[in-house]
Amino acid sequence: MSDEKRTSSKRTVTWPVLLLVAAFVGFFCLALGYALGSRSHGDYTVYTQTGAVFPSQETMEEVEAIQSEAEVFPIDVNTADAETLELLPGIGPEKAAAIVAWREENGPFSQPEDLLEVSGIGEATLEEIRSLIVCGDGTE
Repeated sequence: MSDEKRTSSKRTVTWPVLLLVAAFVGFFCLALGYALGSRSHGDYTVYTQTGAVFPSQETMEEVEAIQSEAEVFPIDVNTADAETLELLPGIGPEKAAAIVAWREENGPFSQPEDLLEVSGIGEATLEEIRSLIVCGDGTE
């Protein structure tokens, strides 16, 4: 009978210890999950607790830049300054200045093809910017 008492007393001591270890492991996993609640993956951040996915700050800045440029287009080549004209693909400072100079010397452009008369603007450049420009009446 003394063997039975020892066995039962060992079991009584073992269960609280196992329960304490399980509680500690559970708390550790909970704390770790909270600490790792969001993970950044460069282009986006995943919040594991809600499953929500949000773009990174850098990606949001790129999107805002694209949106602000989209608000500029189409560009009226008869009223735009050189800085605005530089937003067009293939148009740098020199070509933008040449467009403004041609316009000041010859008057407003009546159609996109008139840009071919500007030094440095060729068929390829015109085709690249055609959908991004308009030729207004020159008044604003």
